[in-house]
Amino acid sequence: MAPGSFLALSHGSMDGLDKTLSPEQIQTAEEQYRRAADPLVLRTHDAIQRLFDGFTLVEPGLVYVPRWRPDGTDDGDLPPEMSGVYGGVARLPV
Repeated sequence: MAPGSFLALSHGSMDGLDKTLSPEQIQTAEEQYRRAADPLVLRTHDAIQRLFDGFTLVEPGLVYVPRWRPDGTDDGDLPPEMSGVYGGVARLPV
């Protein structure tokens, strides 16, 4: 990527979901994704953060997607970690 370019990504994670889903639900989901043509790879916050190595995150950083520029819409009052998805935007230094 050229210096000054931006990288935006969202990535699935079990962070937070493992506190609300049963072990059976997690096992079922993992089995289904293992059989998919493009299997889902869930990572922790720290592992996703490493995908931004060499970049400078812009505010609010790597956070659950509902916390990234929230617009105030009603999402059913679910906690942001229930999204199971982190998102971030970062810039490659010039």
